[in-house]
Amino acid sequence: MSKLESLKREYLNYPDTGGVRGTVAGWDAETALTISESKANEKSDVLLVDKIDEAYQKGGYNPWIASNPDSEVQKLLYRSNREGDARLFTAEVKATRADLFTLAGGDAGIAFGLSYMHESASDTPDAMTKVLQANGTFKSNIENQGSSEAAGSRSVKAIYGELALPVLKNIEIQAALRYDHYSDAGGSLNPKLGFAYQPIDWLKLRGTATTTFKAPTLQQTNMRGATAYNNNINDVARCGPLGYGPDKPIKCKYSAKLYVDGAPDLKPETTTNYTFGMVLQPIEQVSATIDWYSFATKDAIETLNAQYILDNEDKDPAMAALIERAARNPALEAQYPGLNKGRIVAFKTPFVNVGQLNVSGIDVDLRFKQAFEIGKFTLRNQTNFVLTNESSDIADAAPLDKLGGLYTPKWRNVFTVGFETPVWDISAATTTYASVLDEGDVAKPTNEGREIGSYSMVRLSGSYKASKTLRITAGIDNLLDRAGPFSVYLNEYVAGTTGRSAYVNVTYKF
Repeated sequence: MSKLESLKREYLNYPDTGGVRGTVAGWDAETALTISESKANEKSDVLLVDKIDEAYQKGGYNPWIASNPDSEVQKLLYRSNREGDARLFTAEVKATRADLFTLAGGDAGIAFGLSYMHESASDTPDAMTKVLQANGTFKSNIENQGSSEAAGSRSVKAIYGELALPVLKNIEIQAALRYDHYSDAGGSLNPKLGFAYQPIDWLKLRGTATTTFKAPTLQQTNMRGATAYNNNINDVARCGPLGYGPDKPIKCKYSAKLYVDGAPDLKPETTTNYTFGMVLQPIEQVSATIDWYSFATKDAIETLNAQYILDNEDKDPAMAALIERAARNPALEAQYPGLNKGRIVAFKTPFVNVGQLNVSGIDVDLRFKQAFEIGKFTLRNQTNFVLTNESSDIADAAPLDKLGGLYTPKWRNVFTVGFETPVWDISAATTTYASVLDEGDVAKPTNEGREIGSYSMVRLSGSYKASKTLRITAGIDNLLDRAGPFSVYLNEYVAGTTGRSAYVNVTYKF
């Protein structure tokens, strides 16, 4: 049999950046211009649905034998081609001045600027993923491959300003204001207020309060035809008559295809952020930073919850229109009184602004460094503790606790040992992940409390400065060649299946 090339990806990038920088009448001014384009092309050998059907009906390819003639295999294959293109243009003008006026703590600084951005993106699948059918609909002719596509563009204008105000020798206030306007999502004005207070030499307190604005992505507003699957749909309308009531939830699970489309009328997400922390350095060799953070997001963009759609099927015609069911089975309905709906086939789950997200946590960064005659030795330990992770994807529903699941671990730790000289450096980092429940959503468990234990991965890296213009970097990922634990929910290893691997990078500056 001829060799199959299952997947081949090609990427081309054309970035170009330029600008002018100078000083005029005490002001530092800077302009920047960026033009870039990225192209991606993905080719793969795939199976054609109509050719498979033809082989079954007319003979030729035999699925029951270990090896078929190459001539029969080639009849089933097709070389698919998927193309993507992204273009970006940005222009920015900004000015800064470090001595706008003088306060008790020193000179006040100011920065302000204007920016413009235009972006466009397209994702074009192979024509065989969208074949016109006799009934006027489109269907993919490639086995296990949908016809998702996207194409869109937009422009963004922004104006911003920031003040640094040293009101006293040991107190500084930062104040900023930014306005962004998206051609497809409207505008938003967002302030920021921060402070830094150093009561004694070895302690600094700091904090910020700000609002942020996140416009929907081009994919969220323009994507069409993407598919996914939900394996945990509870269809009460069928489960009840069939005898799978609340006392038998495991048996009332259906797997349904989800069709995900973009929504051009999506609103931006808005977030309120708070931080408070401290920096401690009792001696030169030892330092620590401890920062608390909290953010609350409204109008988070989510795909409409399939279970919510189903629960409101008989209450809201708009929800019923999003459900595709198979034809009713009269014989089965006669056997089970009350059964009056066909089996679920698929849902349409468009993007909507229904989500809420509340997250808080603490970041701790501990450092030790000691200089020697030949170089500097460092120890660093970084830990993120998540205190709260609540979210909802249903309109007007209270956020549910999601902490401790596959996507929301309670903590993560990175411990690094390193040594560096002016010419070379080497470091080893151990990343440890918290144990989690084997659930995508701990508020709606499906695996009856199964837990995935804590695990660690080690990475070794180093670099050598061969000259002023040449640097060589090398490393080994997963140094101990360990596989992460297996997730039943994901049906895969949580840390992937890549064992020990090495890489080398060479950087040359002209």
